[in-house]
Amino acid sequence: MTAWIQACFLLSLASPPPPPEVTYGFATADYLTEMRIRFLNPYTGRPLVLYSSAEPAKPSQDFPQFVGAAAIVTYAVRSPDGQPPDGSAIREHVTVVSQSTGLAARGPFSKTQALVKGTATDLQVFGYDEGAVQQGDRGRLRAHMRTQWVLYRQKLYMDHDEKPFAIVEWKHTLARISMVRIYAPP
Repeated sequence: MTAWIQACFLLSLASPPPPPEVTYGFATADYLTEMRIRFLNPYTGRPLVLYSSAEPAKPSQDFPQFVGAAAIVTYAVRSPDGQPPDGSAIREHVTVVSQSTGLAARGPFSKTQALVKGTATDLQVFGYDEGAVQQGDRGRLRAHMRTQWVLYRQKLYMDHDEKPFAIVEWKHTLARISMVRIYAPP
């Protein structure tokens, strides 16, 4: 497993930047799911503003000087007849596969998002807010953080299904978020 992770890490160092947007499709007996991923340009000390569909007029100001990478994932779910499902949700369970030494350990993470008219959005983010860092320490911290990375495995489920419809392996670095592998389990 370690050799595979090292190979993926070395491959990603040599690979070109990801396209600005990619789309994947998954089919189950009950749903057709489109997963659209938009890779954003790196943040270098500018605000990362988050909006919630529950309160769109009230953006989050948690990261006024964010340094890092982000990607927006939008799920569009339809039943086989093309209609958005009523009352459905996407669940995710995320684990850390490997990471740079020195980063704080992160335990498994689970989240459920209700679909609104068949759509849900997820934000992948890696970085830190530079606002609390002394001006003279910022360059040194950025240089250190550029060497840090985390490899996550995200399992995606519809509603209460026990089998995931997709598994995505993400690599997060300060410069970009990229996909190492994506597949539908057999």
